[in-house]
This record gives sequence, structure tokens and C-alpha cells, in this order.
Amino acid sequence: CFSLLLLYLHFYHFFFNFIVVLLLLWGYIHSSSTTKWTANKVNKQTNVVFQLRNSGGLEPLVKLLHSKNDEVRRNACWAVMVCASDELTAAEMTRLGALDILDEINLSIGRKNNFSEAALEKILDHNLPQKYSQMGFLASTNIILDGFYDYGQVKPGEKLLSLEELCAQELNDHRAIILINAKLSELEHQAISISVEEKPQETTASRIGVSASNIRKSSRNKFV
Repeated sequence: CFSLLLLYLHFYHFFFNFIVVLLLLWGYIHSSSTTKWTANKVNKQTNVVFQLRNSGGLEPLVKLLHSKNDEVRRNACWAVMVCASDELTAAEMTRLGALDILDEINLSIGRKNNFSEAALEKILDHNLPQKYSQMGFLASTNIILDGFYDYGQVKPGEKLLSLEELCAQELNDHRAIILINAKLSELEHQAISISVEEKPQETTASRIGVSASNIRKSSRNKFV
């Protein structure tokens, strides 16, 4: 075990990565002090989240959410909340099952805490369709971009189907899915450019016609 530790120390030059390796080797699931240190370390250093993700530390961190120890679970939720500020890290933790675990924790009165709710919302901030369908609202800081869709209400823990999966389904009598797609297609761009080019020409011609008719009227009045 000591030789393995030396081997890992050779590959990981950062002391924080060494802590991650300890979590991997000995599974400090019941060590609240180690989890607390991890959360504090993540909270203080901006580049630690990147180190944690690249060193394989997200998986043991997500596993800590399963801990039956209240303090360990609470501190793990804190660390997940901080890590979820990064979009790529939030996506990776979602892939590892953090979203499902947090849903399960928050459904339990005895297990949920302030950090578990905040961690869930932080992860959902990078998946607005899921957040809106699951929570029924978006924060003022959540900016809707192209690709956002309103599937309808889903229960906590229920997987929201992607657009690709929804498009593969056959037509049914379910409510319509609202999709935000403000990007114009190439054909629409061409149509708009053509109409913009033709409009000034038509306006100029109409002005010429109006001015010519006015000249004729004025000349007739003079002769009269």
C-alpha cells in the first residue's frame, strides 16, 4: 500500500491531488474532517476544481453523498455545490449520478440540508430545461438560450428526455413541447437579405411615380 502511495505521489504534484488519491485508496467516506478539508480547499482555490476533475476526484466526492454520516454528507454537498460553479464539472458530476443522489437526499426529511438543496440548484443552473421542468421556475440569473425547451413538469428523480430522444418518439396526444430557437436558417437569412435589397428599390420607384404625377398636375394647373 505504501508503494502505491509513492507511485501516486510521483504522478500528482499537487498536494490536493494527494488528498484525492487518499480518498480513492482508503475511501474516507466516514471521515468528516477529510471531507470538510476538501470543501474548504475547493472554496479557497479557483484552480482546484480543474485539478479535482482532471485527477479523478469527482467520483469519490460524489460517492461521499451516499454517506450515512450527517456531517460527511453535509460537507460533501458543500463541496459539490462549489464545484458545480464550473459548467464542465457540473456536467461530469451529473454523469456520475450526483443529480439523482441529490434528488434522493432532498426527498428525505432526515437527510436533506441547506447545502444539498443549494448543490442541486447549482447543478441545475447548467441544465435549464431540467431545472424548469423539475422546479417550475428559473432564477433571474438564468439566461435562456437557443436549445431551451419546456417539456412540462417532471417529478424529482425523473429523467428529462433530450431533444434527440423526444424527436425519435412517435406522435402522441401529450402536450406540445415549447422549443426556443432564435437562430435563423440559411434560407431565412437569404429571404431577409433579398427583401431588404428589393424594398429600397420599390420605395424609390414609388417616389419617382408620385413626383411625376405631381409635376403633371402642376403643369395642368398653370395652363388652366
